[in-house]
Amino acid sequence: MLNKYYISGFCSLLLLAVSVLAESTINDTHRWSWSSGAGWMNWRSSSTNGVVVSQYYLSGWIYSSTCGWIHTGDGQPTNGVQYTNASSEDYGVNHDGEGHLSGYAWCESTGWINFGWTNNTHADAPRIDLGTGDMSGYAWGGSLGWISLTNMSAHVKTDKLDVGQIADNGLPLAWQILMTGSTNILAGGDADYDGDGLTDYQEFIAGTHPTNSASKLNIAEIAILEDDLIRISWDMAGGRIYQVQTNANLLNTNGWGYVFPAWINSGTGGVYEADLEIPTTVTSLYYRVRVALPLSQPE
Repeated sequence: MLNKYYISGFCSLLLLAVSVLAESTINDTHRWSWSSGAGWMNWRSSSTNGVVVSQYYLSGWIYSSTCGWIHTGDGQPTNGVQYTNASSEDYGVNHDGEGHLSGYAWCESTGWINFGWTNNTHADAPRIDLGTGDMSGYAWGGSLGWISLTNMSAHVKTDKLDVGQIADNGLPLAWQILMTGSTNILAGGDADYDGDGLTDYQEFIAGTHPTNSASKLNIAEIAILEDDLIRISWDMAGGRIYQVQTNANLLNTNGWGYVFPAWINSGTGGVYEADLEIPTTVTSLYYRVRVALPLSQPE
């Protein structure tokens, strides 16, 4: 039996780097949506002309042999974060970072395609599963009718989430504006604005606030519930994924292994409690929490 006095938990953040993608994020096989008015619609007609899905918006083109090219946005929203959809100069499909899609795409021959729903949590509202990248739900295209992102024959899937525009300091522009209201406050690189031990870039990966030293990923509690059950809890940021790992020997840096479920989707964030069985084959055990951007985790 594992002696409770030899249980230790900490947050040794293993932060996963992301790259800025110059080509479509859509899966080469799973790239088809369907509407009765336009037939099959190709979200990745080529690697350079296909749709790019980022944390906060979409960009690029969908192609239909019936209605032609459909523009999901230019990837440069006026406010730096999301398209306002208030003019023909600033329109596109937005992503809220938690899987929900909204806004408008434009087709020269058929007009606007609406991804917005009054209730974005409705079962038929367009969304991205941030665990798998699979899209589901419907957009409305006027003369095109309902556009299904998934059906019995095919669906649309994004393999990655692009980070969007990068500011001069090397940090994602949209994230900086959301966190600080500007791109002139954080220095980027190895700088640590709030002095909490994480660089500004690591704060982006972790989903914590770069100007608040109290905003960090910490294991809040480790509690023995029963002789064979332990509870680990921590605060999750919205739009991130987490993994609990264990290791019986800290000297073995390759000894960390994940605990089921492999990756936990944070959704809108909040406190998460993981109740885990305690192995009976070890006398000591260490726990840590790993964080990553959705769809950036290794196999």
